[in-house]
Amino acid sequence: MARKYEVILFLNPDLDDTGVAAELKEFEKIIAKAEGTILSKSTPRLMEMGYRIKKKKTGYYVLAEIEINPEEVKTVERALTLQETILRYTVILKKQKKVLL
Repeated sequence: MARKYEVILFLNPDLDDTGVAAELKEFEKIIAKAEGTILSKSTPRLMEMGYRIKKKKTGYYVLAEIEINPEEVKTVERALTLQETILRYTVILKKQKKVLL
């Protein structure tokens, strides 16, 4: 059963608009290969991080909501780790709202 997750990405600030778009396309391919779907994705924006990551003080911040099987999350995380332009990522399980009938 697919579950909803939030994925936070910080991309290298040295990328231009074309590079950021290419990285987001690659992110979409990673999710599609894991048989997941992207429900929503924020517009990338340059933000200052709380601490330096790989000697960078800023990065492009992207928040995406995805729906994917829990077994595939490790596959997605491994693929994101291999992307050199991704400074940091976080995958967070969204809490399910309980509905009383």
